[in-house]
Amino acid sequence: MKTKIKQLMIAIDLSSSMKDIKFSIGQSRLDWVLTKLKIALAEVRSEVIIELYIFHDDLISIGKYDSVSSALNEIDGISKRPAGGSTKLWNALTKLIESIPENEPQEIICATDGDDIGSVYTRQSVEEL
Repeated sequence: MKTKIKQLMIAIDLSSSMKDIKFSIGQSRLDWVLTKLKIALAEVRSEVIIELYIFHDDLISIGKYDSVSSALNEIDGISKRPAGGSTKLWNALTKLIESIPENEPQEIICATDGDDIGSVYTRQSVEEL
């Protein structure tokens, strides 16, 4: 069954550890996440607006797409981007949540491989937003 989502924000960890090969899955964590993400997006109706982000030391907007197919094309290119920095998960989520216009429902998917390293914000402060 296909799900209709008005707006979907996707933040993908592009810190150094995401490019490491994880032997138990036979590929990098990033490639594994991107594969799973593409499978999940195939179940979403094309009327959705998708905002795509990467993060490590900062949150970086990749683009805003009005169809799943255009977002999938951009997702394929993420694995070619250089990874680096540390996982500042809570900083990225804070910035993402604070960018949402008031009274505009959003769905957020955040894909990371580990704990936050070095954020100014905390899990608790994100939960309070």
